[in-house]
Amino acid sequence: KKEKNIFMAAKGQQAMIFPGSGLFDKASNWIVAAEYVKTSQLFARCVANIDPAWLEDIAGDLCTRTYSDPHWEKKRGEVVASEQVSLFGLIIVSGRKVAYGRINPEEASALFIRHALVEGEVFRRFGFMDANLKLIAELEDLENKTRKRDILASEEEMFTFYQSRLPRPFYNIRTFTKFIKDQKDDTFLRMTKADLQKSHVDAGHLAQFPDTLAMAQGEFALDYHFDPGSKTDGVTLKVPADSTALVSKNKVEALVPGLFEEKIAALIKNLPKKYRVRLVPVQNTAARIAKDLPQNDTPLFTRLSEYIRNYYNLVIPASAWSDQDLPDHLKMRISIRDEKDKEIKSLRDLSKLGQFATTRPAAKSSAFEQARQQYEKTDISSWDFPDLLPDISLDQDDGFVRKVFLGLKPEGEKRLSLRLFKSETAALASHKKGICRLFELTYPEDIKAVKKDIRQDRRLRQIAPYFNGPDGFYDMIYQALAKDVLHKNIRTGTDYDAFVNKIRPQLYTHGQEVIKQVLAVGQAYDTCFTLIQKLSLKYKDRPLPFGVLTQVFNELKSICPPNFPELYSLERIRFLPRHLSCLAIRAQRAADNPAKENQKAELIAPFERRLQSVISGLSDASSEEKAAAVEDFYWMLEEYKISVYAQELKTRFKISPKRLDKALVNISTMI
Repeated sequence: KKEKNIFMAAKGQQAMIFPGSGLFDKASNWIVAAEYVKTSQLFARCVANIDPAWLEDIAGDLCTRTYSDPHWEKKRGEVVASEQVSLFGLIIVSGRKVAYGRINPEEASALFIRHALVEGEVFRRFGFMDANLKLIAELEDLENKTRKRDILASEEEMFTFYQSRLPRPFYNIRTFTKFIKDQKDDTFLRMTKADLQKSHVDAGHLAQFPDTLAMAQGEFALDYHFDPGSKTDGVTLKVPADSTALVSKNKVEALVPGLFEEKIAALIKNLPKKYRVRLVPVQNTAARIAKDLPQNDTPLFTRLSEYIRNYYNLVIPASAWSDQDLPDHLKMRISIRDEKDKEIKSLRDLSKLGQFATTRPAAKSSAFEQARQQYEKTDISSWDFPDLLPDISLDQDDGFVRKVFLGLKPEGEKRLSLRLFKSETAALASHKKGICRLFELTYPEDIKAVKKDIRQDRRLRQIAPYFNGPDGFYDMIYQALAKDVLHKNIRTGTDYDAFVNKIRPQLYTHGQEVIKQVLAVGQAYDTCFTLIQKLSLKYKDRPLPFGVLTQVFNELKSICPPNFPELYSLERIRFLPRHLSCLAIRAQRAADNPAKENQKAELIAPFERRLQSVISGLSDASSEEKAAAVEDFYWMLEEYKISVYAQELKTRFKISPKRLDKALVNISTMI
C-alpha cells in the first residue's frame, strides 16, 4: 500500500482499488487483484487481502534475491548477510539475516579469515589462535615501546598466512572446529616470529624500555601505547590508589631511558632563546647530556642545570625549564588504580599527584595485613625478636611489588612495639626513637642519673629563664643528648648488644659534654643579652646606635630561639657561641661607632635580601636538596658576618662575597 486505496503494482506500476470494490477504504497493506482496468487511471478489480509471507513459497523461482552488508557475526559464529527478496519489483522480504557462505563462498571465507582468525573475534579460542595472538601482542608491545610501526606484519600478511594454509573455504566456526579436530594438530596454523616480525629490534635498545619503574619503596608496572593524540599515548605508570604517596616525582620526570634523550631535546627547545642558542646543535647536546647525566633522585631540572653549568659554563635557573608544551608521550601518564586494577583517575601533571594522595583514603591491603600479623610485636622490653630485614617485599597482585619496612615504635609513655611501615622514611625515624626507648626501658637507672645531672646543674638553672623556664629546658637538653647518642639505626641484636656495651660507660661523659655545650650557648647568650640591654638603656635617645642595637637584638633572638637545643644538632650548637659573641662585638662597636657599623651592614644587606627572596620562594614542592642548600647558605652568611663584624673570632672556613654568589647561583638551579 502506498496510501489509502493506492498500491504499488508489479513492474513499477501504480493501481487504485476500484471504488465499487468491497475493500475500498478497507484494504490491508497487501492485496491481490484478478484484473486491471485502465480508464482515467489503472484500477484493480476483484481484489482480496493477502499475507506477503505467502508469496515467497508461491512464487518460487520468480522471486529475485539480492544480498548486502556481508559481515562476520561473533555471537552467531559465521559470516552473514542481509537478504532482500522481490517479486516483479515488489519487495516481499527485507533485511533478513542469512548465512553468506553458500551464496558467496570466496568472499565469506575472506571475511571469516580476517575477523575470526586474524582479529580473533570468536566466542571460543583455538590453541593456535592463543599462541598467535600472544606473539602478536608481544610484537605490538615492541612497537608501542619503540614508537615504530614497522615491526609487526600487516593484517594483510596475516590474512595471506591463513589463506595459504587452509585447504578450502571456511565461513563458520562449526565447520572450522570440526576441521581442526579432524587434523589432530594445529601446528600448520601457528605463526612464528619469522612470519610476524618484519624488522629487528636491538636487545640493548629494547632494554631502555623497562616493564617496571623501580622506586625506593617498590616497583610499579609500566604500559606503553603508541597512538599520538590519544589520552593514553606514551608511557603509563600504574599506581595503586593507596600507594600514590610512594611515587617519586623525580623518577617519573626522567621517563624511561629510551625516551630520555628525546625529552631533553624538547626541554632545551622550550628554553628562552638566550639559553637555547648556547646549546646548539640541540640533538648533539641532548645526546651528550642523556649519556652523562647522573641518575639519582634529584629533580630533573636541577640535574640539567647543574650539568650544563659544569660542562657548558652556562647558568640556567631551574625556573627557566618548562615541560608545559611537551608532547604527551614525553610526560609520564600516571594511572591511579583501585583494588580491582581498574583506573580511577589519570594525570600527567605531577603536581596534582600529592593532592590525590592526601585526599584518597588508604585501602587495606590483605598482603600488608598478613605481613603485620607475621612481623609485628608489642610490649617489647628487650631485644627478644629476630634481626630486622632492610625491607620486606609484598606482591599485591595488582602489578605492584611493594616494599614495607620494620621499625621499633615508642607508644605512650613507657611502651615499645615493633611495627610495619609503608614509608621507609617514617620507619627509620620511628626506629631511631625506638632504639632510644629500648635503652631507656632496659637501663632506667642510667637514664635517671643523666636527667638528675641536668636538673641539678646550678649553671643551667641560671640560664633557663632565657629559654622558657627550667622544666622544658631540661627536657630539651636530655632530648638533644638522646638524639645524638641513643637515636641509632641498629638492625640486629648483636649490634645492639655491642652498642649498649660501648655507650653505657660513656653515657655520663656524653651527658656532661652536652651540658657543657648548652652552657656555652646560654652564657654567650646571657653576655650578649645583658650587653645589648645595658647599651640600649644608655643610647635610647640616640636613634642611630639604638637602631643598630635593636637590629642586633632581633638577630640574637632569631639565631638562638628558646628551643635551640631541639632545633639544632649538637654539631651546630657547638659553634653557636661564636655567632653570639659576634653579635656582642657588633653591639659594642655599634655603640662606639654606629656609622662605621652601618657601612659594614651594607656589605651584608644584599645577601640578606637575596636570602629572604630565596626563602619566600620555597614551597611544599621545593626539593629537600634545595631546602638543605638554603640552610647551608644561611650559615655561610652568618660566617661571613663574622668576617665583616668580628674578624678576631676567625671564620671556620673560607668565606667571601664570591663564594656567597656562587652558592646562590647553585640554589637558583634547584627546584
